[in-house]
Amino acid sequence: AVLAVDFGAMAVSLRRAASLRRAASTFSDGRKSLLVLVYTLSNTLLSVNCHAFRLALPWLTEPLHLKSGALGFLPMLEMTFLLVSGLASASMIFVRPEQHHQLLTALLFSLSIFFALLPLCCGTMGAVVLADVAMILPRPWIWHVAALLVANLHEDLSKSSAAQSFAQGGFALGSVVILLRNQLSSKRFGPEATCIIGAVSLVMSAVFFVSQCLTATTRRTASRLPSRRVSGSKLSKWPCSFTLACCLLACLAAAVGGRAGDMHPEVMRDLKFDVTASAACQVTFYTFLVLSRMVLAPSILWCYELRPSSVIMAGSGLGLLSCIPALIWPTHLLAVLVLVAGLGTGVGPIEAMCISMIKEYKELTSVDMALLCVSLTLGAGAGSLPAVAETIPGLGAGSFFLVKHVMCWLLLVVTLIVDRCFLQNDAEASGGDGCTDSSQKESGEARDSRV
Repeated sequence: AVLAVDFGAMAVSLRRAASLRRAASTFSDGRKSLLVLVYTLSNTLLSVNCHAFRLALPWLTEPLHLKSGALGFLPMLEMTFLLVSGLASASMIFVRPEQHHQLLTALLFSLSIFFALLPLCCGTMGAVVLADVAMILPRPWIWHVAALLVANLHEDLSKSSAAQSFAQGGFALGSVVILLRNQLSSKRFGPEATCIIGAVSLVMSAVFFVSQCLTATTRRTASRLPSRRVSGSKLSKWPCSFTLACCLLACLAAAVGGRAGDMHPEVMRDLKFDVTASAACQVTFYTFLVLSRMVLAPSILWCYELRPSSVIMAGSGLGLLSCIPALIWPTHLLAVLVLVAGLGTGVGPIEAMCISMIKEYKELTSVDMALLCVSLTLGAGAGSLPAVAETIPGLGAGSFFLVKHVMCWLLLVVTLIVDRCFLQNDAEASGGDGCTDSSQKESGEARDSRV
């Protein structure tokens, strides 16, 4: 009877402990979801500020009475400072992971204050250029910190990829908000809109500060999760050939869906379309980009647990198919809309999947994120280069879409090569158990024998 009572009490205590563990896991998942939402909003805030500043340039420079084309040097200036700032963000490797959220809050707060005071800062041409540079420099850092924080939330690769895709969708969501406001509002983008955006940004920065206090425990425990493959190796903390291969994929994806991917007004003018068609293409592209990053890709990853490279190959294939109607009917708006919708859907999650691929192969560090940031800048800025912007439209209406088609093929082929040469060979070498270190295998076998 005594033994029965003891076993009964033990069973009750075990059930109670299991219940507490499930409750703690649910609470932890809820806080992780809150953090993903916070980092998504940070990307949205960054996107709104970037697009709003471009729309604010006409009234900022209106008192200067500049000649047409006087600000033509700004795209190259922006690209140069984005590259420099992106490389400099590698210095975050010396920042403790527990301080990353604080750094993100400080960057957003400073950006919001500057944007709110923007109407007071631009009285000369030099002030406009300095304001542009001041808006550019924090951008790679904010993207870098937010992406790194999201990557370190989940140890499960599928959940991490889904969270990363959702968070990256925040940038596209901000683009849609500004584009719709610009198209639907009868008032031009003036000082009032700038002050409102600055005030909203300050409020959101305060929300991030509050979330920093509410989620401190989660961030301390999930700030540096081990890699699934080569965790424990000192070399895994530094870039390798696989990191460079993922950077190439990110560069190609950004080039496919960059300035020309959303059919910029200058590109549409070269293809003999009007401003209304350009606006329709831009809204369509960013809308499907939001749906792809925040709904489609996370749902597929969560339900089917696909590997990041499989998502990239599927997206590249969708981009290939969407280019075909535009190749056949290059002057029809419907064919162009199919193209931008397909590119937005297919290329949308690739940026997040490149981050997840590196995490799948090695420990993800700030140096890897800095290289990815530089690659995305190079790819997105390629369409702004004068040589590219002037040469491709001069070859004919269909040549522009042919270049897109070829780049989608190249993205698909490079992904297949990277997946076969690195990930599959690494899995075969590790015997399919996800460990490349002999000590890890031995420790796993020892645990099995003890069980």
